Amino acid sequence: MDAQNTKSAAEAARVRQFQRNKWLFSLGGIGRDMSYALVGTFLLTYLQFGVSLSLAQFSVLAILIGVLGRIWDAVNDPLMGSIIENTNLKWGRYKPWIFIGSLLTGVFILGMFQVRFAGWGFVVYMVVLYLLWESAYTMNDIGYWSMLPSLTSKKSERDSLSMLTVAFAAVGAILTNAIFSLFSAGNMVQTYTRWSFIIVLIFIGCQTMTAFGCKETALSKIPKQEGKVSIKQIVAVLKRNRQALWCGLSLLFSYISNGLLITLAYNLYYVEVGYDGNVFFFVAVYGVANVLANFFYPTLAKRFSRKFILTLTAIVASIGYVFIFCLGWFDFLPFNIGTFSVFGFCVFASQTLFYMTSIVNFANCIEYNEYITGERNEAIISTIRPFVAKMSDAIKYAVQLLVLVVSGIYLISQSIAAIETQKNFFSDAENPAVQIVYIEQVQSYLDRLEAGEDAEALQKELDGYEALASFQLEVKQLKAVGDCHVIATLPEEKEGTDLGKLRDLDVTTLSRDGSYDYTLAISGKGFNAGNENFKDVVFGNIGARLILRASVTLLPIVFLLGALWCQRKKFIIDEDFYEQMLAELETRREAVAVGTAEAE
Repeated sequence: MDAQNTKSAAEAARVRQFQRNKWLFSLGGIGRDMSYALVGTFLLTYLQFGVSLSLAQFSVLAILIGVLGRIWDAVNDPLMGSIIENTNLKWGRYKPWIFIGSLLTGVFILGMFQVRFAGWGFVVYMVVLYLLWESAYTMNDIGYWSMLPSLTSKKSERDSLSMLTVAFAAVGAILTNAIFSLFSAGNMVQTYTRWSFIIVLIFIGCQTMTAFGCKETALSKIPKQEGKVSIKQIVAVLKRNRQALWCGLSLLFSYISNGLLITLAYNLYYVEVGYDGNVFFFVAVYGVANVLANFFYPTLAKRFSRKFILTLTAIVASIGYVFIFCLGWFDFLPFNIGTFSVFGFCVFASQTLFYMTSIVNFANCIEYNEYITGERNEAIISTIRPFVAKMSDAIKYAVQLLVLVVSGIYLISQSIAAIETQKNFFSDAENPAVQIVYIEQVQSYLDRLEAGEDAEALQKELDGYEALASFQLEVKQLKAVGDCHVIATLPEEKEGTDLGKLRDLDVTTLSRDGSYDYTLAISGKGFNAGNENFKDVVFGNIGARLILRASVTLLPIVFLLGALWCQRKKFIIDEDFYEQMLAELETRREAVAVGTAEAE
């Protein structure tokens, strides 16, 4: 009876600790995915619309980030997994790397978005910072996900923990998407500068909570192997565990499928609807779909098999993609924020359920590894998930670059990058007198350009004009800047007065004494310079629109069906197999415990 009471008390204590761990661990994911979405989803968008780069500079930067980053991943991920596997500190195996990785990641993110300059030097700077960011985030990421299987091996608890972790991670990604979709159009530079700092603070705060609040739990009673884990052993473990590899391949395809729509959604919306913040509503639907899908997943998991859920969600998502492809080509299917959001909901909810189910399957590969080898190797196997996540980013970068370059959309979008950058320079000008000189010269050079003067000669003249040197103004930007409006605001006013287009403004009416604050506006009531110089230009190019549309709808379907094939045809750890495996593992552990007791 005493033994039974002791066992019950121990189980009750374990459950209490698990509940605490579950919330502290999963809540920590909010800041993690906010920071990852900032770089993984928005870095190229920021470089496209917020930084003035030539096509060659943008292409080289995107390729180097995609290729060099992946080569470094090939070394960095398993190396970090090996280091974590061999960590045996008093603080724990995973928590030191979670905390240190978050601090370093935050520093490198600030370097990315708080510093701006032009030319090839900026390309080199961003590549170096990106590789440093990737190294630091890997440290945090592998530590974080390796810790999840160590918190419980019970199916119901693991499903609950996985659901909450994915749900809060989705919340983080949704918040970042909402912030940048709502505020960035027309305020690109200020939005990235301000919010990158805030997101870094949230990220470090969330990960500090996880690192200092969670208690790691030793699950396996099988003695840990002696000695260090080598790269050769890592390869051997992954080679034996084919289920983890097939599940990892499925996750790779799923990441790519889900990520392409998110990655290029802003370009698609800006081209088809307009350069404004209403894309926020599409992102809000993305958030609602993710929350609802995560909320209903436990219920679906109880009623249906994981293979059934995977099949159903792949079909529904594919239907949603097809309808998005058809928007705008038929009168009964107009392309607007409403229709885009409705079919986007079908895609996002289904993709979330598919991903959630895949994550549960992948977590079960830890027990499978113990089942076939006698060792859990959580950190080693867990390197697969972040590795495929980053590989999917490489493929998404490649597709995004290819689409933007081949379609010509990137070169057209540089008009927006120009006015976003010039708007920031204009606001930072020393005084109204400098702003007025800027307006006068933009008008003068624009008139001369439109009158037929040589652009190259005008650029040399502009480069030598000391009064405009700080603006880094280029001749090719003149038309877009001239289409922006100038807003005059008195100190006591909340809203300024629209003085009209910069190109048409009578500078003699402007005050040089500082009584008015002058700013450039890209869009406002009755005007949108972004649409004039981007949306209207691309919309007339049917080929560019088709390339963009197919890349965010038809291509994701192909990858999603590939992910489904891996799960249905190659992955064998279903519910029945998992329960049988756990029973066998428990029998082995009890046998080891009895043998140890007899030996003593």
